[in-house]
Amino acid sequence: KNVFDVILGDDQITADFTKVKIKNYFDRKLRNSQRAGTKLLKDIDSNNEHNKLLGECLNPEPVQLP
Repeated sequence: KNVFDVILGDDQITADFTKVKIKNYFDRKLRNSQRAGTKLLKDIDSNNEHNKLLGECLNPEPVQLP
């Protein structure tokens, strides 16, 4: 007997339905966390780009006067 049999008794249709729902729930959680991770990396990249530009503005290359 698995955990679903214990929770749901002998109603096989309900058991299968619940298994699918639980699996979908965890799949969705995983996808959302992966998306959040990707977004975080993008934010860090754009932040690094921003800091680089800011650094160039604050510390311009010295200009060689003729």
